[in-house]
Parts: sequence; structure tokens; C-alpha cells
Amino acid sequence: MQASGQASLSKDASIHIIGQGLAGSVMAFRLIEAGYRPLVFDRGLANASSMVAAGMWNPVNFKRLNVGKHPELYIESMYDVYQRMETWLGVSFFRPLPIIRLYDSREEVHQWDLHEAMGKSGASYLSNPSHPVSDARVRHMHGAGLVQEGGRVNLPVMLHAMRARLQAEGLLRETTHEEDPQALTIHCSGMDVKAHPYWQWLPMAPNKGQVLTVRIPDFDTAHIYHFGRFVVPMEGNEYKLGSTYELNPDNALPDDEKGLEIMQDCNKTLEVDTTIVSHKAGYRPTTFDRMPIVGRHPERMNHYVFGGFGSRGVYYVPLCSARMIDFLIHGTDLPRDIGTSRLTKYYRTSADTEK
Repeated sequence: MQASGQASLSKDASIHIIGQGLAGSVMAFRLIEAGYRPLVFDRGLANASSMVAAGMWNPVNFKRLNVGKHPELYIESMYDVYQRMETWLGVSFFRPLPIIRLYDSREEVHQWDLHEAMGKSGASYLSNPSHPVSDARVRHMHGAGLVQEGGRVNLPVMLHAMRARLQAEGLLRETTHEEDPQALTIHCSGMDVKAHPYWQWLPMAPNKGQVLTVRIPDFDTAHIYHFGRFVVPMEGNEYKLGSTYELNPDNALPDDEKGLEIMQDCNKTLEVDTTIVSHKAGYRPTTFDRMPIVGRHPERMNHYVFGGFGSRGVYYVPLCSARMIDFLIHGTDLPRDIGTSRLTKYYRTSADTEK
């Protein structure tokens, strides 16, 4: 656990949030709800990785057929905060959608059957290990399973609406953040946090993800399909296809070769007419243990980090932001599996190296 070292946070406290992607937007919303007026510093959404992401959530790790800790709490928190944000912003962006997992082997079918029979971790989310696929254009040689608790957040709609609301409230600064020793500063800037001198020691690495937006006429809009790649319905007849996972890449630009790989994998599974609308790429901040990094700097007591969500930001951010708010406002300890306290050895190693 990491203790905040403060009993409460005054309502007139000066709070700065760096970054207005998913993490910064949800954090700002929670603080505003709690009666604070955080200033959000963000130079623009055009290059934000949150604008690239498909916004999908899925509690099940298909490779291991398990779920992490407390999936019911993460899911409950998602429904709670995203639906309240929809009401506050006056837009719709949160859409629960079942996920159809197209098995890639008979072994995977056997593993799903075992999980259901033995009640292993994740079994309660694998609601139908023999789900029928009615669309003949979907190849599923080994069958399919269904995950009920999936869905997507339309991040561009959410983030643009949040930006407009912050501007209307006088809480957005479209400039580079400058250090204010009187302010409590929360870094929500994804991989960019590593460029800040206080956070260069964080054990995060860029994981490049590339996503295609495509048009597919007359295809299923009521499910997400997953077969190593994903197909996520958006608005109208548009879908997100992805994604790549490229650790420590040379750049964050879209790559034609990777885009072709995504399309080839899609064409092997879906016999549909597809028109590419856009091809985008962005960096996910990936941590060594695949868990977020939330909490206070080991020495800079007015600097906090809220990041490291990787490809599961939509799933992790709601509950982690609630934990962060309790930590800031009420002094409630942060769980060790997300707190910065588990990373102090990296800070010490970094400090020793600089001497």
C-alpha cells in the first residue's frame, strides 16, 4: 500500500492535470464531480494515442483464458463512471457489446470447456463456449465462444465532448505545462511522462498499436469479433480493425506493411467487402507487470502519476481513477498492485546511476 500523507485535500487546492486523453479526461471529471476545479494542460488531441485506440474492453485474457484481480469491480466502475460522463457531457459513447471469440485450434475449444466445467478464473465470463455463428461469411473452423461482458467506448466522441466542456468551464489550457510549486500536478500524459525529468525512471516502454478504420456493408453491429485481431463496430457501417503490438518501435507512424498484415488476417476470417477509411498508429505505455502506475512521486510530494494502462485503458481507468481520488482527497491507501510504491527499486536504481 502507498499512503498519501495527507488527511484531506482542500476544495480550493490548485490542481493541474497534464494530458487530456482517456486518463486525464476521466481524472478531471472525477475531480470536478468532487467539487474541485482542475486545470487541464493539453496542446491538442490529434496525436493522442486515445484517439487511435478502438476503445474495446474485454475482461478475459484469451491466451491464458483467465481474468485479472477483481474483474467485477472494474466492470462495475466502467458502467458507473462512463454513464455518468455521458449524462454530464450530453453525448453517447459507451456501448456494451458481447465478444465472439473465433477459436484458433481444437486445443482452445478444449480449454474453454475445461474452464467452464472446473469453474476456473474467468469461467463466469465465458458465457457460451459453443456459440453459434450465423453469418456464413465468418470462417470459424473450430467454432466460437461468447464473452458477455465486453464492449467499446467511442473515445473520439468522448474526448472531443470533454474538451468542449473543459473549455466552456475555463479549465483547459492549450499550452505546455510549466512547473508550479504550489500546485498538485497529476501526470496523465501516456508515454510522454517519461520525457519529464521527475518520471524518467518509470519502468514503462512504448508499445505501438496500429488500427484501421474500415467500411463493411451489411455486417454484424451487435458483436465484437476476436480472432487474434479484433473487429469492433463503431457508427454506421464503420469498424475498427486491429491491432499490432510492437514493443520499443522506431516511430509512432502508421506502417503500410503492418496495415496490410491486419487486412490479410481479416480477409482470412471474414469474406466481406472492405474499404479502408483510415490507418492510424499510437504508443501504448506498457509496464513490466502489465499493471497501471498510479500514485505519488517518491520525493516530489506534489507530483503524481496516473498512467501505464497499456491496451486496457478503457477497462482500467475508471476503477483506478476512483482509487486515485480516494488517495488524493481522503488519504486512502492505494493497492500495491497499481501504486508507485511497488516501483521504488527502479527509482533508487535510477538515482544511483545518475550519481
